Amino acid sequence: LVLVVLAATLGGVIAEAGARWAELQPLADFEGDMGLLLPTEVRDRALAQYGHGSDLWHERACRLLFDPSEQQSRFAAAADGNATVLHLGDSMTWGLGVPETVRFTSLLNAAAGPRHVNAAVPATGPDFHVAMAERLLPHHSVRLVVLHLFAGNDLEELDLPYACCGGGPLYSDGEGPARLRCPEANWSGGQRGRLAWLGAHSPAPLPLRMAAGWSAIAAAGQRGFLNLSSRLGGAANGGEKAWRRLDTLLAHLDEQLRPSALPILLVVHPARSDLLAPASQRAKRRVFGDRLLQRAQTLGWAAFDLQPTLEAMLQQGPVAQWFLNQGPDDPHYTEAAHGRVAAALRAPIHLALAASATARP
Repeated sequence: LVLVVLAATLGGVIAEAGARWAELQPLADFEGDMGLLLPTEVRDRALAQYGHGSDLWHERACRLLFDPSEQQSRFAAAADGNATVLHLGDSMTWGLGVPETVRFTSLLNAAAGPRHVNAAVPATGPDFHVAMAERLLPHHSVRLVVLHLFAGNDLEELDLPYACCGGGPLYSDGEGPARLRCPEANWSGGQRGRLAWLGAHSPAPLPLRMAAGWSAIAAAGQRGFLNLSSRLGGAANGGEKAWRRLDTLLAHLDEQLRPSALPILLVVHPARSDLLAPASQRAKRRVFGDRLLQRAQTLGWAAFDLQPTLEAMLQQGPVAQWFLNQGPDDPHYTEAAHGRVAAALRAPIHLALAASATARP
C-alpha cells in the first residue's frame, strides 16, 4: 500500500511538472524577435484550447503592444471617419467566454455613432492598460478613452512579468513617477522571463482544479494557491502598496492625455463574489469601487459604476443568466449580461464624448 501511495504521488508530481513545463513552451517559439511570434491562427487555436490562464494571453499582449499590424487590425473597424472610442481592460472587457459579436463593445458598435475599439487582453492588469494607451494614442485618432477596471483581481495583476519586457514589469518600480521600462520590445529575459511569468500564473494542482467545481474547500484552496503564485511571481498583490502603485499609474495616464484634452471615462466592474456577498459584508467589499470613483473625481475624469446595473440584473434573474460558470465564482458575463452592460454604457459614453469638445481641467 505504501508503495502504491508513493508511486501515485510521484506520478502526480511528474504530471504536474510536465504540465507546467508545457506552459512555458509557446514563449520559447518567439524569444528574441517580434517576427518569431506565434502566427495569429496558431495562437488563436491554442487560446481556444487552453483558455484563460495560459501564457498565450501575454503573448497576445506583447503582440498588441509592439506589433503595428496587430494594432492596426484593432482599429480597422474605426476607419470610417466616425469618432473612435478606445476601450482598455482585461478579460471582462475583451469578453472571455462569449463570441466576439455579442461582446458589449461589439454591441455598442452595432448602433449608429462612434466606433468602439476593443484593445483589452485577458490576464493583464492596469499597468498593461496604461501602456496600451501610451503606445496607441500617438498613432491613432481617438476621441475618448474608456478604462475598465475590475474589482476581482486588478490590484493583484499589477506589475506581472512580461517576456517582451525583459521578463519584468512594464513600468519602473519605486515610489516615483511611472516610466515605461520598454519603449520597444526587449526579449533579453529569456528563460528567466518565462519562469517569472509561470511563477505569477502557475495553475493550481490538478486535484484542486478537478474538485473546485463541487467542493468549497477545494475552491478555497485553489484561490489560495493562485494568490500565493501571484505573490511569488512579483505582482503587487493588493494592499496599500498596490493602491499606491495604481494611483501612480492613473496619474501617469492622466499626464499623458492632458495635453490633448482627451477625456477619460473610468468604468468599474464589480466582482461576482462581491455582488453575491451577504448584505452585512457588501459595504466592506465596496472599497475598490468607492476608492476608484473618488480617484476619478480627483483627476477630473468621468466615471461609471456598473454595480447598480448588475445588482438590478441579479434581482431580475438567476446568477446563471448573467455570469458564466466555467470555474469557481466565474466573473465573466454571459451574452445576456453583455447586452445589459452595453445598454448601461451608452449614456455615460455619450456624455463623455460630449465633454470632449472642451478641455479637461
